[in-house]
Amino acid sequence: MRQTETTAMTDDEALREALLEINHLRAREAAALREANALLRGVQRMNTAPTPGRALVELLHSIAATMACDCVAVVHDRSGDAIFHPVVGGDLGRALARAGAQFTRTSRLVLDLALTTWWNASVGPYRSLALVPIVVSGEAAAIACFSMTPGSFTRGDIALLNRLSELAAQALSTHDLAERNALLAAVIDGAPIAVSIADTSRPGSPVIYVNDAHCRMTGTPRSDVIGKSCEAISQGLDGTPDRERLRAAIAARAIGRFETVSVRHDGTRFDSDLTVYPVALQGRRSYLVASQMDTTERRAAERERDQVRHRMIAALSEASEGFLILDADGTVVLANPSWRSLFAGAPCGWQEGRRFVDIWAERLLVSGVGHKEAASQAEARLAAMRSGRRDHEETLPDGRVVLLSETSFGGSQCVSVATDVTRLQASRRELALRAAAIEAAQDGIAIIDEGGRYLYMNSAHLDMFGYAAHEVIGHSWTGLYAEDVVDRLRQTVLPALARGGSWRGELIGRHKSGGPVEQEVSLTMLSGSGLVCLTRDIGMRKRQDAENMRLREQLNAAQRQEAIGVIAAGVAHDFNNVIAAISGSALLLAENEEIAERDRAHARRILKASERAGNLVGRLLDFGKRRACARRIDATAVLAEASDLIAASATGRIDVQLDLPDETVPIVIDGTDLLQVVLNFVINARDAIEGGRGSIAVELMAEADPGGFGDIIIGRLGAGPYAAVSVTDTGSGIARDRFRAIFDPYVSTKGKDGTGLGLAVVAELARDANGLIAMTSTLGEGTRFTLLLPRADAPRSRPCEREPAVPSTDLTLSGRLLLVVDDDPDAGETTAAMLERLGAEVAQCCDPEDALEAVRDDPGAWDALVTDYEMPKLDGHSLAASVHALRPDLPCVCVTGRRDVSVAGTPFAAVLTKPVGSTELAAAIVAAVMRKEKVLQ
Repeated sequence: MRQTETTAMTDDEALREALLEINHLRAREAAALREANALLRGVQRMNTAPTPGRALVELLHSIAATMACDCVAVVHDRSGDAIFHPVVGGDLGRALARAGAQFTRTSRLVLDLALTTWWNASVGPYRSLALVPIVVSGEAAAIACFSMTPGSFTRGDIALLNRLSELAAQALSTHDLAERNALLAAVIDGAPIAVSIADTSRPGSPVIYVNDAHCRMTGTPRSDVIGKSCEAISQGLDGTPDRERLRAAIAARAIGRFETVSVRHDGTRFDSDLTVYPVALQGRRSYLVASQMDTTERRAAERERDQVRHRMIAALSEASEGFLILDADGTVVLANPSWRSLFAGAPCGWQEGRRFVDIWAERLLVSGVGHKEAASQAEARLAAMRSGRRDHEETLPDGRVVLLSETSFGGSQCVSVATDVTRLQASRRELALRAAAIEAAQDGIAIIDEGGRYLYMNSAHLDMFGYAAHEVIGHSWTGLYAEDVVDRLRQTVLPALARGGSWRGELIGRHKSGGPVEQEVSLTMLSGSGLVCLTRDIGMRKRQDAENMRLREQLNAAQRQEAIGVIAAGVAHDFNNVIAAISGSALLLAENEEIAERDRAHARRILKASERAGNLVGRLLDFGKRRACARRIDATAVLAEASDLIAASATGRIDVQLDLPDETVPIVIDGTDLLQVVLNFVINARDAIEGGRGSIAVELMAEADPGGFGDIIIGRLGAGPYAAVSVTDTGSGIARDRFRAIFDPYVSTKGKDGTGLGLAVVAELARDANGLIAMTSTLGEGTRFTLLLPRADAPRSRPCEREPAVPSTDLTLSGRLLLVVDDDPDAGETTAAMLERLGAEVAQCCDPEDALEAVRDDPGAWDALVTDYEMPKLDGHSLAASVHALRPDLPCVCVTGRRDVSVAGTPFAAVLTKPVGSTELAAAIVAAVMRKEKVLQ
């Protein structure tokens, strides 16, 4: 029983397993059938779709029906975001951020999307998801099925979706390829370049495609080209080498480029660039693509460019400026002849194609620069040229100066233009010098435009009117003149200027302060427009002219007075000698008791008449003597004020130079006297210069050594210190033996043109001022006159005090040996006779040199010397000085017809004026002798 039950249970289990196996097989068959039907439907719908894009959509609809889902989409991973496209059966609004990897990494079955962290319900109202990843054109993607019901999909659905994804991947690839092909076709159809394609796998390689640009360019319809041999695209190449090259390229399925002249459908010709190249499919070259472009305009432009370049090169070859053009690699593109001439020196020259740095380094090597340094300098020069636009000057080895303008373009290309500016630089310097000269000119210079406005005014003009430049430049000239002057200029001057082109005259301008500006104006019309105004302030000149006129009048008056004085002195001297002889003889007669009283009365009347004659001579001297007022003056200021008068005294082409010290030079003399001496020296110097060409130098020295100016002709040397005025000329010179004679009255070196009084007056003026006159001269070379005057700050000698009068009872000269010298024999004999009556023993002579010789023979024999002053060969002063050199204590008494000789500064013990009485003469001699004897005691 149990065995039977056990057997029955085993059979039931076997039956159940069989039934399960049958059910499993049926399920597998159902799944296989479902899969097959799904695949069949998908393939059928894809194949019936008109386009690859539509085929993909139909496949997605088939998947949606098979999966019984609400939405099917292709998911793409774009930079980590999930992008849904295309989508069928539902709506997926936006991309799902940062969820790309969730869809494309692996197959996924999600029972409820709401439980995930990466899903966003805003993308769509779906709850469950089944997806399978695929690869499309090398990019990761996925086929995703969405359902609004949770848990809608099973693992079987995943397996089915996996099989359908293969179809989807194929459909997507086909769709992408179709899109790319459509894009390429659109590009080719719309391209401006003519494109044609030939099938080289078929006989004759017929054309299978031409785009619209080809039809437009050739004017040939597609129907006339499609199906014809690809050689049809080379119309216009018949009989040319390019025809054979094209055939060779087609036969070899090779790339080739041809510049051709093609023919349009209407027969017109055009330039074109033709390029052919093979296209390989599945490893073999099956097609030949030709691209063609109309280059008529480009080639015309190139031909015009070449013509322009040739013209430019021809023009640059003739240009005086140097031109250098460098390519980007620093090679020479162009160096015109001027450049080659300016920068010669490189042994191989500036040939096109050579590197700039090599040429420049060669030039430096020739000049002695070392190889390494030359290369470095050349590289630095090229870098500077490439640095941008710059202008600079460079001095060439031969001294010429060039202006270099360098510009870089296109990266490293550059152009350098060299202009020889040597003459321009010289012109600039000359213009700068002229401008500086105009600016530094003492005369005012201004430029006025045609509208009457000042364009330029130099400093002298501005200072003359007291304005600054910005106050007058651009303003009318009328602002510098009063209304009446403006009216005069407009009515008379400007019309005359327009007629003659120039005008000169005197005007009165208006200073900025309102004061008058006295001008001498010269106006000149410019060749273009406007005018030049030259002006000089003549107010100072007029005042100087008036002052010079006053000085000339004073000088002339002084000269006339001095001339009268010299004449009077000469006449008085001679008269006094005559009167002295008359009065002396009359005195001897009047005192001679041996003759009758009646005769002695006649002698006394002669004495009275002689006395009146002496008084008349004195009055004549007083009338001719100038009443100068000696005062302390500054010699520098006096001569500076009279500089124009001194310069005007020399005429012709004589250059007068006045050299004055910066310091004051104090002297005691009348200013007119000083000026008269200098002018006399200058006039004599002028007259001594033969031909009117030479120079005169007037020099004032604050301190001077009298021994350094030659022979002292006038005056006697004192203690000093002295100031000096020298006048040096380049005239004919004066013989030394004439030095003293030219200072005598009526002695002239100018013949009948001279008065002989000029230097005599100068001598008197020098004596009056206690001065000296020294001179030196060389025949044929010139003469120097020097006036030496004691400085006002020098210690002055005290005037000699008169000796006490000697009582007349003591007036005896008994036992005295006296020497009497007078060039007038009568006067000398009369004086000797008076002294002999007083008991003296007298030796009388007319020649002062004989007297000097007598003293030299026996200096101790004489008790006193009585001498005249003015004598030939040796005057009284010189005689007394020479005697003192032999015997210093010998008393010397001067008896002269002159009234300007004093004891001070002379070797005389007393000075008496002719006529002189015996008592006065005896008193002077006795006093001198007594004084000497007192000193000896």
